[in-house]
Amino acid sequence: MPAQTITQVEAFMGIKAAMAAAGFDLSLLTPETRIGTDLPIDSLEMVEIVLDLEHRFGVPLDDREVRRCATLRDLTDLVLNAQMGQ
Repeated sequence: MPAQTITQVEAFMGIKAAMAAAGFDLSLLTPETRIGTDLPIDSLEMVEIVLDLEHRFGVPLDDREVRRCATLRDLTDLVLNAQMGQ
């Protein structure tokens, strides 16, 4: 069964929830937050977050595309694009 279509706000809120579950401070998370620069995130944490997002939204996320995401907005767009591709 295909995943229900989500909005940009819902996608970003899901990303914030996944980041909070990984131990990141919600007050630091905005769409402009830079992954790796503003958020000191290692590769294992990113894998855990991506797995959470894939489960949460019911979409596969390509590892190469995830690594290209510079900001949380980019990651939000990736989730939305992955969902539209289903």
